Amino acid sequence: MITYIIKARRNYTRNAPFTDCSDLQCLEAHKDLESLLNYTVQPCDDLYAHVCSRWIRDSEKVGFLEGALIEHIKRQHEVLASLAPLPLGKNLQETLEVGKTLFMECLNYMADTTLDLKRDVKYFFKKLHLYRLLNKENSLKMMAAGAKISFKFNLNALLRLRPQRDQLSGMLHASPGVLLQTAFPIEAELEQYIRAVVRATSQVKGFVQLASKIVVLDSYTSNIYSRSRLPFKKIAMKDLPFEPPALVAVTNSSLAKFARMCNLSDMYLFVRNFVMSVTVLNFFANQSLQVSSWYTAVQILTNLLEFDYVKRFTSDTHTAALKACHRSLYDALSPIWSFVTRHMIKHDFVHGAADPVAELFEDVKKALTSDIISDLSGLRNDSTWSRMQETLYRIRIASHRQLANEGDEFTFQCLSPPQTGLGFLKDHVQAREHFRQHATFSPPSLILDATSTVDVETSTIYLEEYGKLFIPAALQTPPVFYHDKDLHFLNFGTLGAIMARELARSIYPSNNSEQQLWTSEATLHYMHQMSCYLVALEAWHGPSQGPTNSTATDWLELLVWLTSVRVAHAALKQHFSIVANGQLSWRAVQRHFFLRFCLVACESQSQTALSARHKCVWPLFNMPEFADAFECPKYSYMASHRSCWKDSDS
Repeated sequence: MITYIIKARRNYTRNAPFTDCSDLQCLEAHKDLESLLNYTVQPCDDLYAHVCSRWIRDSEKVGFLEGALIEHIKRQHEVLASLAPLPLGKNLQETLEVGKTLFMECLNYMADTTLDLKRDVKYFFKKLHLYRLLNKENSLKMMAAGAKISFKFNLNALLRLRPQRDQLSGMLHASPGVLLQTAFPIEAELEQYIRAVVRATSQVKGFVQLASKIVVLDSYTSNIYSRSRLPFKKIAMKDLPFEPPALVAVTNSSLAKFARMCNLSDMYLFVRNFVMSVTVLNFFANQSLQVSSWYTAVQILTNLLEFDYVKRFTSDTHTAALKACHRSLYDALSPIWSFVTRHMIKHDFVHGAADPVAELFEDVKKALTSDIISDLSGLRNDSTWSRMQETLYRIRIASHRQLANEGDEFTFQCLSPPQTGLGFLKDHVQAREHFRQHATFSPPSLILDATSTVDVETSTIYLEEYGKLFIPAALQTPPVFYHDKDLHFLNFGTLGAIMARELARSIYPSNNSEQQLWTSEATLHYMHQMSCYLVALEAWHGPSQGPTNSTATDWLELLVWLTSVRVAHAALKQHFSIVANGQLSWRAVQRHFFLRFCLVACESQSQTALSARHKCVWPLFNMPEFADAFECPKYSYMASHRSCWKDSDS
């Protein structure tokens, strides 16, 4: 455990707005930032404590981005709870009414303290026909039955199967299923739930041992999923019989049904992480039939049992209920709900005007494909440099505006919406079945479907198979992103840096891309660069204060954060040089950039070896622009003492 003892100076003044704040949105943006900062600590002494004090040692407030997601959900809740009509067509209006009913029913369900897990499990086993997969005579037939149930009701299983349209082709998109421990993160509680499910539905002897074996099975599956992501594979329907039997068993029935219902010219199976997915399926095909069949049954139920789990074991029940109910709408009404929400949340752009999210992305990508990346990596004369540029040029953004344009082409067939009012869980399952039938009959585009899978998150994701970077809806709204052109400077430190990180991950060396993209000389440059940075860090922190065990993956994550701040800052500087009219202070603009960059790092629970402090402070530690922006004295903690990058001005 590292303890930071930093003496704060008293003469630090509050940040002034970087521009004349006369309109309401500008005032609110500045007020939102000011309310988060701790002015008892000087940024030059401890930027992390100055910016992230609200989330330090606070397990309930897990971070700035998570807070932005909650605010986004609350805005949706306000719209759903109001009686004001929205400008939607008939079919979308009916979908909105279903979503409103489901959301209110879900919140009421989450607030209800009376539970009857046994009754609900029995109902779901009957409604979902889960007994069918428990009575199969071999593993392949069991897996096929489970996949058929999963596809019909759009529920999780060994693979998640989603119908999609790519122009005139139909594509069944298969991705790895969600682990049980993802929905039930506490192992002891997970085992209790499995026992309760088995006990409620049968007279299986030794259900305690069975539950324990299922937990072990889930842990083994987790180990497979933790490996590096492997390439996807696109398989023509006519070639499916030549694939591994386990993959055929799980996908053949759903693909055949999709082909019958969908009047498209060609049909394909698209498998993400192909080798990993086949490994998992082959593993389950060779397990005990009883254990693997019960595992599959419980996995199909996880989407539904998770509501009950949140009610029982989450301390911040109101926030957890909002998140669970928000996610339930996307699960049940996917992919249509992603399009509907664009009409629910007002955005300050005019039809036909430029897309500010896309403009920010192009600014960031331009900075990353320009000379700044050679300054970062020393790759100007290496063939890796040209391959990196080619990769980056192909990447596009999937923003609100693009989704709206996609939605204009989306055909909403006249299927009567499901009846609601029977109670949340019953209505939820019925809606899942209805909208999956809708998607199978009238498949969504790749973009619309992929967006629906990320809109419940706070993390952007680059999907190589689409060549697009997907941005969750919550990251395209305040306080992360501001659509007002006068506040565009604020976006470079938050969403701009986030975009830069995802782009960097797409080109930097990793277990599955190093040999394809990076030469050995470029890799040596990368290792030398990180060694230099380690020396600079040790000069202040002492030896071995880098990421845990200083593994290649840990250092790669640090390199991604280092790159993101340099690239986003360069993009901001270029933008400032074009639009600044003499009324803006470059120093003030930079201050807001660095503060908001650190704000994104604020979280109480880090998902990587780098802590929130690491992500906030280390990328700025040897960046002279930061010390200049805050006028840091040479003896201060954040003042630059050694540079491992070339000066961006040189």
